[in-house]
Amino acid sequence: MSTYTQFVDGSQASFGGDEFIFVEVATDMDLEATLRVIALTDAVSSSEISGVTDICPAHVSYMVRVDPDIRDPREVLPILEEIHKRKAQESKLVIESRIIEMPISIRIRGHMMFLCALGIDIKIPMRVTLNTALA
Repeated sequence: MSTYTQFVDGSQASFGGDEFIFVEVATDMDLEATLRVIALTDAVSSSEISGVTDICPAHVSYMVRVDPDIRDPREVLPILEEIHKRKAQESKLVIESRIIEMPISIRIRGHMMFLCALGIDIKIPMRVTLNTALA
């Protein structure tokens, strides 16, 4: 008997102790897998599964903590499998996010450079010393 449960989207789930379910979405670190983990954990959270006390996403995996006094973790596995099946059928994943812009200024050799990456009007003075001399 395998210790892993294979989901329809290729993810693998296993149990950790009496209260944890570990789900590995991919074996390689890549952006698509990370975004899938975010979408999946958002769906698990919004499902409000009774007994689930924590959802801990990582780069290409996540872990769900189930209170065994409320619900047997083996009862949660089919619910997770259904969420994975539903998300696998979606061609476009939607992730709620926001961008915070923060300009950073750096003075290098008497010249002011502005690195405006994001959009809040905050200036953070930074002192940077560049030593290009060879020892």
